[in-house]
Amino acid sequence: MCNLISLCMIVKNEENVLARCLDSVKTLVDEIIIVDTGSNDQTKQIALQYTDRVYDFCWNNDFAAARNESIRHATGKWILVLDADEYMSTDGHQQLRDLLQNNANINHPIGFTLNILNFTGSGYDEQNVMASTGARLFFNDGSIRYNGIIHEQLVSNLGHISFSPLPITTTIYHTGYTDSIVRNKNKSERNLALFEKINTIEKQHDPYFCFTLGNEYSNAERNSEALTIYRRSYAKSKPADAWYYHLLDRYISLLLKEGKHSEASSLLKKEIKLAPLNTDLHCMEGLLYETLGLWTAAEEKFLHCIDISNRFVSNGRSLQHKPVQPTYAQIVPHQMLAEIARKRGDFSRAINHWVKTLQLQPKNYNVLQRLIEHLLLFEPVDAVIPFIERIYPPQDQLNSIVLFKISLKIGNRKLIEHYGYQIDELHINLDISDLLIRRMSQKESLHEYIQHDLQSVPDSLAVTSAILSKNLNFIPASWYNFEVCKQLSVQAMLVLEQKDWNQETIIENEELLANVILNMWKYEYIAEYTALIQNMANTETINFIANWFYDHGLIELAIDLYSILLDNEALQAQGHANVGQWYYNNGNTSDGTMFYKAAFATAPSLDVIGRIKENADKTDYRSFSPNYFNMFPDKSTCVFL
Repeated sequence: MCNLISLCMIVKNEENVLARCLDSVKTLVDEIIIVDTGSNDQTKQIALQYTDRVYDFCWNNDFAAARNESIRHATGKWILVLDADEYMSTDGHQQLRDLLQNNANINHPIGFTLNILNFTGSGYDEQNVMASTGARLFFNDGSIRYNGIIHEQLVSNLGHISFSPLPITTTIYHTGYTDSIVRNKNKSERNLALFEKINTIEKQHDPYFCFTLGNEYSNAERNSEALTIYRRSYAKSKPADAWYYHLLDRYISLLLKEGKHSEASSLLKKEIKLAPLNTDLHCMEGLLYETLGLWTAAEEKFLHCIDISNRFVSNGRSLQHKPVQPTYAQIVPHQMLAEIARKRGDFSRAINHWVKTLQLQPKNYNVLQRLIEHLLLFEPVDAVIPFIERIYPPQDQLNSIVLFKISLKIGNRKLIEHYGYQIDELHINLDISDLLIRRMSQKESLHEYIQHDLQSVPDSLAVTSAILSKNLNFIPASWYNFEVCKQLSVQAMLVLEQKDWNQETIIENEELLANVILNMWKYEYIAEYTALIQNMANTETINFIANWFYDHGLIELAIDLYSILLDNEALQAQGHANVGQWYYNNGNTSDGTMFYKAAFATAPSLDVIGRIKENADKTDYRSFSPNYFNMFPDKSTCVFL
């Protein structure tokens, strides 16, 4: 064998991602072997652009069989296994080759585990990442093969395979478990069908099998079945098992999602005693406390996560327990501490934690928007811009684009002007929504954009444009909600002209109207804002607007609207809770508790118990808790309540 590394892959209908994968390893591997299991798109044609070692394999519902077919063709001393929806970091390729070349004379089964970052949730961003490791690189001595029709494992007919962590920083990025891809490829249904074929009595006592089966049930949102299987796996798993902390992550996260807080708490406390420096566990306990309104307890947990992480970093060491969720060490704790501080009215502390979040995760643009919004409450634009640009230097064109987009969302005219000028200098084409908002913020005519393709414009922006320009052509006739947007625009124009209008138009369209009115406020059309909120908005709409103001730090505006709603006995549950917290923030525990109780009576929510427990006197708490436990009986077993 003259080749050092053979890349072995099995693929099917991967035309969207295969080239990305192969490009990432073309300076690392010597040969590429691709086994196609039945593609009917351009996958094979793309593969042939990189290698002539493309083989057809008749899919027989057996992943191990397909993988064994791929490694059968390998001539390299080492085999690297990737899936098409994965790609590798491009750094350190020569260093890795040197390492493998120096380990070419081996007389026993050996391999390396590689770090894998799995993108999950709604997209490919840093906020939805789960870390794992995988045995993806092994010596090609002819004895190693795959076993198992699904979640296949490497075995050797020479006995135990000695796997060790790759001593070089090389990462595999996996994008195959984002929500959209899982849905489009029906992965859960396919995998569960394969599991059913091997779900024997013997397998049901195998903790790893139960862990992987539980994952598939969870991915398919069959959560009750998933929890049953996770419990079975947990009962037979040990901390030394490679999957153990991944099991804890999936199991406890699902318990929290399903509201089984007592079971989650007991499990967390037990595991924290065994692994007191595991930031995943402390962070999940903090999330549990925050869900139940126990902010002080949650803050202690989040601060403890950061302290653990900082202690190891300051000593130049990695965390003792490598996080399954890398963001649980510092990023999520800082975000949660910022959110709790914001809700407490401590905006200075919130800003501090948002800044620290962005230093760790600069692409978290939701946090960036939060930060800028709250900075603008206290500082002029001329002071905010240099502060932000210390984190996001304008020399990077992407930063200018991001800051311009966020400026449009916030609606600050001076901010839009500043970053709009930078965008003009870069000669970047803006989409129609950006053009409309930019013109709107400058109080300029919108008419020239009527001829544009308006299909991508959000409903509220289209209606706002129609009202301000007095032209219904901003609402495309092909929209499924064309009639609603058209009628809302017409009625709003009548209101602004002080003419009679049809009040039934806004029924079940209150949120759309609220967003239109908020657009008027954000882009400083104050006369239109005032007329619409006073003469068109019903109490549902005003509740929505007041909650938006409160959530964005505009407390005085929110309280003014809440007062109007209170006078009309129309304040909804979220408003009651916000007023209650406002009273708590200002030291008035009696009125705060009264409003929280009113919120619970209107629409019971889990967090009220913690808010009252941490703020009210014991008598008020004891009088309220029976009502809470009557509504949520399973919470009565939570010893911390």
